[in-house]
Amino acid sequence: MALAPGNLIALLINTQVLNGIVTPIILGFILVLANRPSLLGDAVNGCMFRKLAAACVFAVGLLAAFVMVQLVLGWLGVA
Repeated sequence: MALAPGNLIALLINTQVLNGIVTPIILGFILVLANRPSLLGDAVNGCMFRKLAAACVFAVGLLAAFVMVQLVLGWLGVA
């Protein structure tokens, strides 16, 4: 990979942006599974932790959307 032509720093940054965009989706699926009593029984999340986890997933999703907007504006030459 180190001998590949092109800008490897841009490739690294773009893969991390993609990782940041996929992370809220995966966290959402994990949160849904962690809240299913049929799957976890008595180990299911409590009400307070469910709200805290949903707020964290929302915050990560909001930050990922912000980075995506910055990336697209950079491609368009606006930012």
